[in-house]
Amino acid sequence: MGLFSSKTKTTVGTTAVRVIPDDGLPNSIRTGLQKSLFDPAGGDIPGYIMEEFISSMGPKVERMYRYAEDHYTHGLPTGEYYTKTQGQPEAKTVIEALEGTTITFDYYRFGSPNSLHIAWSKLVTDYGFNHNTNQFGPLSVTKGTPVYLKDMYIAVPEDALTAIEADGLEQWGVSAKGGYTPERPVQVGDIQKIVPHTPIVLVPGDGVPYAVATYVWADGTNYLTEYINISLAGYVGDADYFHAKYYRSDSPIPKYWMYRAGSGLYPALDATFDDPPVVNGSYFPFIYFRYDKASVMTNTAAPEYVSSKKMMKILGMDYAQLGEGINENPDIGDVEQAMMVFAIPANTTNQLEQRYLYDFFLAQYNSIGPQYRVVAQADLAGLLANNYDLAKTTVVIQDEKFKMALHNRGIFKKRIAGKLGPIGTYTSGTTTIYEEIPYYDIIAEVMGSYFQDIPVHYYRKQISESIYEEISVHALQMVYHIYGEYTETANGTEPILLVPLDKLIIENYSAHDREVLYCRAMYFVFNSVVLTKVKWYQQEWFSVFMIAVAIVLTIVTYGAAWQTIAAAVAAGTMSIAALTVIIAMGVLKFLIVSLIVKLFIRVVGIEAAIIIALIAAAAGMYTAIQAGGLSGAPFAQNLLQLSTSIGSGVQDEIKSLMGDLLAEANEFSTFMEKQTETLEKAKDLLDVDSFLSPFTIFGESPDSYFNRTVHSGNIGVVGITAISSYVDIALTLPTLDQSLGGSDGIY
Repeated sequence: MGLFSSKTKTTVGTTAVRVIPDDGLPNSIRTGLQKSLFDPAGGDIPGYIMEEFISSMGPKVERMYRYAEDHYTHGLPTGEYYTKTQGQPEAKTVIEALEGTTITFDYYRFGSPNSLHIAWSKLVTDYGFNHNTNQFGPLSVTKGTPVYLKDMYIAVPEDALTAIEADGLEQWGVSAKGGYTPERPVQVGDIQKIVPHTPIVLVPGDGVPYAVATYVWADGTNYLTEYINISLAGYVGDADYFHAKYYRSDSPIPKYWMYRAGSGLYPALDATFDDPPVVNGSYFPFIYFRYDKASVMTNTAAPEYVSSKKMMKILGMDYAQLGEGINENPDIGDVEQAMMVFAIPANTTNQLEQRYLYDFFLAQYNSIGPQYRVVAQADLAGLLANNYDLAKTTVVIQDEKFKMALHNRGIFKKRIAGKLGPIGTYTSGTTTIYEEIPYYDIIAEVMGSYFQDIPVHYYRKQISESIYEEISVHALQMVYHIYGEYTETANGTEPILLVPLDKLIIENYSAHDREVLYCRAMYFVFNSVVLTKVKWYQQEWFSVFMIAVAIVLTIVTYGAAWQTIAAAVAAGTMSIAALTVIIAMGVLKFLIVSLIVKLFIRVVGIEAAIIIALIAAAAGMYTAIQAGGLSGAPFAQNLLQLSTSIGSGVQDEIKSLMGDLLAEANEFSTFMEKQTETLEKAKDLLDVDSFLSPFTIFGESPDSYFNRTVHSGNIGVVGITAISSYVDIALTLPTLDQSLGGSDGIY
């Protein structure tokens, strides 16, 4: 694809609609009671109600579920449960046996080999780094003065980036640039945990990521800096590892530990993940009407169509009719998937749905065990007391065609003194907590902090007269995997934040509650994908060019500052990217201006372009005068030429606008002529002379006209009088003023 080619922008979205509205929900008890009351023979009320239950939606949904278990083409969705803290008790037992004492975790994770964790471990074991002093022991001996860690980041070859698992590049624990150095002496307690990490750095080529650790020492009044590259090779990228950073009970110095799952050294740890991911819940099938932007209705002999039709028939619904209605929608071409799912909105106000959500997240809480919280060290004096680091947990609900994932950042349970209502009352709601994230501003040498919003969904149940129980779910999200890597994320109070219906949870509900819940849980979900062509001038690279033009127009001291820029680059205080923009402008500025000056003028406007041209001309003349002439100021020549180019572009733009204005004037003139002709025709139709009007009686006096039309009195009498005087009036010739509308005899 060329630089000036268009590209395709992909946008996805999700919509959810209840299948059965509130006013259409069935009620077997009410229906059975009504039938018994209208039975002339005096119907048996329990018998009628039982008959309605047998044929109600509840048993139908459960029969459909049993059919789908063995016959549905795509099978039932699985609920695979994932968490990065699984195996923590087993790992703690193993490490304590190795250390011979109790330990406390700073963090614990299971997953792909984490680059930063490996780098810290090697920094300690291979280079003698001490966390408490932020010093390198061997290097300090070599240099004859304390050597301090300044920063450390992970360098990732850009060609290998996509092959690295995401958790392999996560940044855990302390920041490498938070410790003491002679250059940043201001400290407030232990700030290592509150300084942001340096992001990963992409480097050219392919291969294994490596760590770059920068260290610094004082030489008199000067600070000298060097760096070391730390190899991260030797770890299997597609294997899983146990990671831990911990403290012995008798030491304030942290230690690092890793173990590859399945290595055989620690059978208890290996057994933790011998089985596939834990399957949590029994979820109802996804019934598809449309997939991959194609209707399922097109092939009625396909197993997918046959099994889907059978399931809908069990529910008492016409699959073909529903599918045709969905696929006849005028915008259906954008819909990637159209399906029916069984789910409950996370933000419901319905008591029965609130009960289900309470039970669902209580089951999730019991599955994942206690939530671990990072406890601040005593020397932090409570600075981090409000911060927490929770392991993200995920339940993936998917069949062979579609996947959606329910995420949260932690589930908590507590009992609260209070009263929501009678025992068994359920309520729910949302709130927001604010996580304070402190940081250290190295430039200003001051402490600061900012707040991160964390949405919380809570579900409550009154368990006694004075106590209720609350389940709170932090950062609840539902992610719909719609099209390749494109997803739609629902969180907060969005209506598409749905929690799938788990059959295992509601099996103990009453028949009536199951019936109502099944009906309320039926949702049509429409996932759309829109592909939009993006013009070359709407793309990101063009913004870079516009910024470059702005640099040319504003940095009028470019020529004099070149030595300063070069020195800054050599000292490492100016990025290569910034230098590249400036150099590129120095080489390509005339080409850039010639290509986009007209578009630039259209973007900023004619008035602004004229001002910029004047500034460029003035700056060019001033620079030339200071240099003793244009020959001694090449940059001044460039500015003057740029001013001339913008001036010419402004003239061309004005000429173009005048041409457009003239064309619009001609078009308006033609339009006006047509409208004038239409008005004249209308005037001819409306302009009727009085002596041709059927409502005018010639020779009638004004008094007679007034009495006939305004002050008519008795209409019957007037009608008789009008008939009797018709002959006299009809034979009287009109006067000239009556015919032509004169005044006082003057015409």
